[in-house]
Amino acid sequence: MHLAIPEINETLSRLLPVESTFDGRTQTISEWVMEHRNEIKKNRNLLRANGTNNDIAILNIFLRDLLVRAIKGEMGLRVYKELIATIKDKADLHETNYRLVLKKAKYRWGVDDGSRVISAVVMYVTSDLHWDWNSYITQAEKQKEKNYQKDPILSIKNISFKLRDLALSNFSPHYAAFDLHVTRVVTRIWWLNYGFPLI
Repeated sequence: MHLAIPEINETLSRLLPVESTFDGRTQTISEWVMEHRNEIKKNRNLLRANGTNNDIAILNIFLRDLLVRAIKGEMGLRVYKELIATIKDKADLHETNYRLVLKKAKYRWGVDDGSRVISAVVMYVTSDLHWDWNSYITQAEKQKEKNYQKDPILSIKNISFKLRDLALSNFSPHYAAFDLHVTRVVTRIWWLNYGFPLI
């Protein structure tokens, strides 16, 4: 069997002008990519500038994605809006607020489960990480080739590689949340091959 593997630049040049809609906004894939790259730059500036406000801003970005569980962007955005409205400084980090955020956002996985995730992440960030987000991202990037297998965040119930990688993708271009749908797309355009030997 002969497989014709497409040239990546040619495929990209066809995909980038395609329009895609998310959360009521329509842009080309190229525009979405540029927007995400700009978000990474902005978030990395948060990492560089020390301060309580930045610590909480970074935590809220992480929590937004670690709470998603199933990739449903609109759920993440609803939770995020409630997080930034409620968790503004370290004094706001208590279970009453976690439950309030999740209840207001109509968190579909349940207030109890969501609150446990938030509590566990906050415990790790305060007790083990000591709010040193920069060292956490640096460690993740050092271990990108092995997908940071021993990341302590992965030991928290309901946090998988996909969600952790989604959270990291806001701060590092080396991470992306690859789920079944992404795998299907890249397989259908022949960027990923399985089941056949490539000779």
